Amino acid sequence: MTEKKAVELLMSQDKIVIISTHDPTLALMADKRIVIKNGGIYKIIETSVNERKILNKLEGIDEYLETLRNNLRNGQKING
Repeated sequence: MTEKKAVELLMSQDKIVIISTHDPTLALMADKRIVIKNGGIYKIIETSVNERKILNKLEGIDEYLETLRNNLRNGQKING
């Protein structure tokens, strides 16, 4: 199970999910993000409608990159 699927599963069951990540896709899945700076909470950001649109684009990019990686691992040629 991927991290994304695990988070989706927990969120679908109305669980509180706290993740420490540098992955923008996982971060944008959240309703809110806590920004840590100098060891403390710097700010809390609510995910906007525009950020949700960006998340959709990021997911498409991630899928494309995963396909490229799998093709390379399977010895296939990569065409642009």
